[in-house]
Amino acid sequence: MRTLARVRRLAVALLAAVGIVTLAAGPALADGAHGQGAPVYLALGDSVPFGFYNAPYDQVTQPQLYAHFYSDPSRFRSYTDVVAADRHLKLVNASCPGETTGSFIDTTTDVFRCEGSNGYRTHFPLHVQYPGSQLAFAEEVLKTTPNVRLVTVQLGANDLFLCQATTADQCASPAEVQATAAKAARNLDQILKALRATGYRGQVDVVDYYSLNYADPVQTAPIQALNRAIDTTALAHHDTVVSGFSAFLPIACAQGGGDSRKAGLVRPAPDVHPTPFGHRVLATAVERTTPVEPVGNS
Repeated sequence: MRTLARVRRLAVALLAAVGIVTLAAGPALADGAHGQGAPVYLALGDSVPFGFYNAPYDQVTQPQLYAHFYSDPSRFRSYTDVVAADRHLKLVNASCPGETTGSFIDTTTDVFRCEGSNGYRTHFPLHVQYPGSQLAFAEEVLKTTPNVRLVTVQLGANDLFLCQATTADQCASPAEVQATAAKAARNLDQILKALRATGYRGQVDVVDYYSLNYADPVQTAPIQALNRAIDTTALAHHDTVVSGFSAFLPIACAQGGGDSRKAGLVRPAPDVHPTPFGHRVLATAVERTTPVEPVGNS
């Protein structure tokens, strides 16, 4: 446990999107009305808040089953659904598997696996359909929906994976990791400013990333840098940090020797996304910061 104690300050890279997807119809436009009359929870980010997990079917040998699996967004539920149910909020979940902090702002910038010819939203429906960037959609919701009570943002892991996919050493150097984390922080700064520029004065929770194995410090350095950048930026905006890393830590240590998969928090390899239990733990972390009746727009 001495090793585990040492890595309490660290985190491990989390794959926020898995696999390149194909087939299925393109998205439709989003409905202009969002949760009219009901308090709304706007969830933004990548595959973790989306609720993504790997299809049980092979893309090559079972293409129809594979495509059918991803064509139904209702099968993907995350901590956002739990929070919405527990807090009696109407969930508007704009998250997209593979979203980077850059593509969140501009769908042509720093594209990983959300946008583009092989992107998730190109071939499969999201929980809510919208044209343009996720940020533009979020701004539209916050400007036109006076009863938003909570916003969560979880972004950054795909910035590291994009770096891994586009550098010769797979983003192994500390300099590349630091540069990626710094860029993610700059983008997150722009995102948080834009959300507040809509006039929204309610709660914004910025969620960072958990460790796949708290007993393995070798994997921790990249996500340590990323989480530090995420958390520092959120606090600079006086927004709330929800630590996915800290939420999983005691359970992973007590029930899995530090391994989040063995503790039942993360799906079996090669998947890296939370189990329903893992999402419940993340939801509890969000709910600890969320009043039952939080203040919304001014």
